Amino acid sequence: MLQMKKEGDKSCLISRIKPETLFAITVANSLMERLFPKLNLVVTSITDSHEEDANSLHNYGYAFDMRIRDFPPAYIETYLEQLRRALSDEYTIVLEETHIHVEFDPEE
Repeated sequence: MLQMKKEGDKSCLISRIKPETLFAITVANSLMERLFPKLNLVVTSITDSHEEDANSLHNYGYAFDMRIRDFPPAYIETYLEQLRRALSDEYTIVLEETHIHVEFDPEE
């Protein structure tokens, strides 16, 4: 099930989200439900919390982050591999320390 982070002032904001990002979130959630039905996809950031980096695609609605703290470590690589297969090369998917970062960046 798809969930958006809701933690006081640090809630996930969806204002200015782009269709390419919404598509990627939908694909990521569908993949999660198919591969690991007992886990929830928790989106922790879309257009929020990135003012300090003017070049961040989050600021323009072209990126999102999803929580990995509930993922068993053995699941992460499988999920990343499948997500990369499901999305086009126009998306960059990066495993960070606390989350998976996905951005639509067709120029890269």
